[in-house]
Amino acid sequence: MFRQSFILTLIFAFSFYLTSCKDEKKAVVDSIIKRGVYEGMYLGSTDSISPQWKNYEALTKKFSEKELIELCNHTNPIVRCYAFKALTEIQSPKVYNVLLQHLSDTAEFNRNYGCIGDYDRVTDNFLDEVGYDKRDSTNFRLTEAQYNQIDSILLYRDEIKKRSWLGSIEFRSRRYMLQRTKPLPQLYVRIKEIVEDGVYEALPLLAQYKNLSDTIIFKKLLLDDEFSNRGRTLKNYVRNSVRYFPSPAFYPILKEQLLAEIGTNAISDRYESFPLYIALVQYPTTDTKILFETALKKSDDEFEQRSKFINDALKKYPSKIFEGLIKNEQTGN
Repeated sequence: MFRQSFILTLIFAFSFYLTSCKDEKKAVVDSIIKRGVYEGMYLGSTDSISPQWKNYEALTKKFSEKELIELCNHTNPIVRCYAFKALTEIQSPKVYNVLLQHLSDTAEFNRNYGCIGDYDRVTDNFLDEVGYDKRDSTNFRLTEAQYNQIDSILLYRDEIKKRSWLGSIEFRSRRYMLQRTKPLPQLYVRIKEIVEDGVYEALPLLAQYKNLSDTIIFKKLLLDDEFSNRGRTLKNYVRNSVRYFPSPAFYPILKEQLLAEIGTNAISDRYESFPLYIALVQYPTTDTKILFETALKKSDDEFEQRSKFINDALKKYPSKIFEGLIKNEQTGN
């Protein structure tokens, strides 16, 4: 009788323990959801640990690998992100498989890091956690083969065509991918396709193929003068592309754009205007030298900025034809 009573007591105690653990874990998940923002370790500009970081630490200590994998599929994107972060922290061998399942998870959520607040996407967050941007990551490191597989998936899925309000690719991970992609022959058709669909970040890559049939694409985009965020993004990438594909067909367009800028105070910031000078120095001719000399003779409100652009471009791409144009930074001569 005593033995039976003891067993029943153990069963009750264990059942109570399981229920208590389950309630405690549910409270952690509920707290993440209620907080409603993805936070770093510290709260604002203080050295106080943020509530979400405490929740994240609870995930790493109180949840099993299986439970974390299940939470990676939770309906709340912030829960998914913290669960994946915890999965990398415990060095789960399932990290890569979970990552592949969420490469198209484009759910948006708010995030705060110190005093900075913005929004993020699950796909970018997951990829950052494994160091896809080649920066710091948690305890998981992608192999070269895994990098290549992810690159291919991101290139061929249509999320790469989604634009932000700035006119650029919405997902930063897709920009990372394009920046390190090589102009392999088997990728040409896809690269050209996404350029024609408005993915201007792929223009430098397309230019590296130096395909004469693409000249018409670059000419059309160089002439596009739409005043918008899209236009700014386009100008930056198409002008920067010329350094890989300096077709003679582009020079008259670039020359006209610089001449139109001189004397009108129409020069823009470094993001949009400096690439024009980078493009022009790819044509080391007497005509280009005279063009720069003309620009340097015009003393207007933008002279100092224009002079710096020319100086920086010539230092980056030096040529004997331009000797005498580069200013000495110490003497100014």
